[in-house]
Amino acid sequence: MASTYTPIATTTLGSDQANIEFTSIPGTYTDLILTGSISSTDPTFNRALRVQFNSDTSSLYSTLNLNGEGSSVLSTNSPDSAFIGLCETPIGSNFMTLKLQINNYKNTTTNKTTLSTGGSANIITAAVGLYRSTSAITSLKLFLSGMSFRTGSSVTIYGILAA
Repeated sequence: MASTYTPIATTTLGSDQANIEFTSIPGTYTDLILTGSISSTDPTFNRALRVQFNSDTSSLYSTLNLNGEGSSVLSTNSPDSAFIGLCETPIGSNFMTLKLQINNYKNTTTNKTTLSTGGSANIITAAVGLYRSTSAITSLKLFLSGMSFRTGSSVTIYGILAA
């Protein structure tokens, strides 16, 4: 990683788990980057990876996704949702890579924007997200639609200085 990336915390799952959470995120950086290698416990269906900030489950989130799987491409728009949709997990026990950037996360006068990319051998995703809140982000929760994260899933959050 670039010298401006400072690791804040890493979570590696020793057992299947419904959520991956980072709490008490310090307000000492300009942006946040989350990277990871994740898998779902569902052996037959892709599962949507989602994020919420500050335990906020209201409809203040919006997402625009572009997914590619084989020769198929799908674009979806999800305004007024209870989460930002990041990507789809691969089918089976395969792991995928994830990168999520959260811009101006500590700013208390603007809404927060995100940019994420994810991919595996059979699916790639790019998404932009908006969290319509001026609250500084102090915690985040990753979760899957209707499933758990597989043992071995690992996520690291980094702070970026002077981005």
